[in-house]
Amino acid sequence: MRRLIIIIFLFLAGNISAQSGQAEVDSLLYMESLIQKYESSPDRRYARGYRMDRIFRRREFHQPVTLIPLELHYGINLYGGAGKNLNRMPGGWMLTEENAPLLQSSQIDRISQQFDLDLFKTNLSHLILGVSWLDINTGLNLTYSSVFAPTTLPSGQWSAINANWATDDKTFNPRLFGAGISNSVIVQFSEWWFLNLRYTYGLAGGRFYATADNTFDPKPGAWGPAVSYDFGVRFILDPGQKIRYSIGLDLHHSYTRLDRIDDPDDATPIRGLRLPGSGIFLTLAAFYGGQLTSGDLAKQFYYRRDYLEAQDHFQTFLSAYPKHASRRRAEQFLRLCQRNIPHQLYLAGRQFEREGRLLKALEKYRLAETTAGAELKLVIRAAYERLAETPLEEAGRMADSQQAMQALALVRETAGYSSTARRQLPVYQARAAIFRGQAALKYGFYSKALEEYNRALDLAPELAPEINQLNTAVAAALIRQANDVSDLQSIQLAVQSLEMARELMGGLSMTNQAVLEQLQAKLELYDQGQIQRRIEERMDEARVRLHRQMQNVAVGMTIPDVQNLLGEPHRIQYKYDADKTDYQLWLYYLEDGQLELSFEDFILFKIDRAR
Repeated sequence: MRRLIIIIFLFLAGNISAQSGQAEVDSLLYMESLIQKYESSPDRRYARGYRMDRIFRRREFHQPVTLIPLELHYGINLYGGAGKNLNRMPGGWMLTEENAPLLQSSQIDRISQQFDLDLFKTNLSHLILGVSWLDINTGLNLTYSSVFAPTTLPSGQWSAINANWATDDKTFNPRLFGAGISNSVIVQFSEWWFLNLRYTYGLAGGRFYATADNTFDPKPGAWGPAVSYDFGVRFILDPGQKIRYSIGLDLHHSYTRLDRIDDPDDATPIRGLRLPGSGIFLTLAAFYGGQLTSGDLAKQFYYRRDYLEAQDHFQTFLSAYPKHASRRRAEQFLRLCQRNIPHQLYLAGRQFEREGRLLKALEKYRLAETTAGAELKLVIRAAYERLAETPLEEAGRMADSQQAMQALALVRETAGYSSTARRQLPVYQARAAIFRGQAALKYGFYSKALEEYNRALDLAPELAPEINQLNTAVAAALIRQANDVSDLQSIQLAVQSLEMARELMGGLSMTNQAVLEQLQAKLELYDQGQIQRRIEERMDEARVRLHRQMQNVAVGMTIPDVQNLLGEPHRIQYKYDADKTDYQLWLYYLEDGQLELSFEDFILFKIDRAR
């Protein structure tokens, strides 16, 4: 029932008014659906997109692999790949002149060993542009290969065609060296292993005739383009330092075309070799970079629905890696976090509320409200009203007791988040004023008591009957002490209180009316006495000023000079003689006598002071 009351109030507070009974029901059902929507548990353990991210974008915020200073490959290579069982050399693998017979596949030892060394493979996009869209590293490649067992040459058949081609003491034993460019692409799905794709291209060359003592003839020789492709898995060995190591296995395929033959003595009919090969290689490498960043950690928090932690880590990532290739994705995640944080905070507050930790719940609700949307704000306001129920009930129990001030403090604190408390706050402020007035009345401070009662009436007009009774009680106390009251402010407030009581109650009893008239008479006498005191004070001030200026009056001054010093006299006597000379006697009354100034034709000629 409480929940329904809170919901109804929220719609009134939010200016959601219903025009009919059906509209009110619809609004109520809508609000109930909002609460269920925001309080329901997620139907998935992880946020949407988690599985696709783990497969395709598991490490999109990792540090780029900036440098592979050294990468060593060693493996077994099998030349050929033709035939039904891939056990033969393909047709045309050897080019000869003048119809010299070819070496047959069954006559050739096709197994070789190969060493590859890649040096200083650098992430060029990161080096030049400061950003790496993919871990592609480019560097130098050096290679060496040789067969395990040499092959006997058809010397007799070749010498029958050309005597220079005789090779009785020699074998076919190609030994090749190469140099070129190596490119590798790292695709990493885990912190302890990754897939490696490698492509090399360059030039290879060497000798292919060897004597019985395994000494290679400098002539003939051959050289030409060579390419290779590798695909394999690497396992990371991380000692916790900047440099890291990897070990793994690669599937290898190569193709070498030796079509530049160096044979100035015409010692061989061979005019070209096509050497395709496949094998398996063991690889060792050292590299820098590839570690996870705060962005990867942030994404883990995001998919676990901890959007607050995710937001902090995404902000750290964007600050630390302003040019990262996935910066835009991080910004998108950050916006999603900011959109989902209010809901996360609300759910956390709801949990605290269920546990009875109301202050923690309030803290979470307030944080959620600062960035919540319109719908969620309605739900949070409903939560505020739920939280306000307990303190308002407690304040209601204390309001009419000696704990009115504590009740006011409690309601004032609750009003910070509850509109119900804000509506009730003036009543509790009035109750607190009444309590202060009663305390003042107890110690005889009648004016203070009446002042507090009047303040209470302004705050809560609905308490007028109770406050009028309290005012009447103050007036009665003043009536009982009317003859002893000398405090003007108390008398004035008592008169105002009686007059207000007369207006509110439509009249006063004969006794109270008589008291009112007595108090009004006291006020009138007080006013008259005040006027008389002010007159006397002014006269005293004039006498003091007259005494002070008398010392400056001297014979020979004119009437205006004396007026400027002493002001107008209290009395003037005039006299004219036969020759029409003007005589004036100015009298100034003093406390101990009078001052007499005699003027002849407006000039002071005599100063007397009578006792």
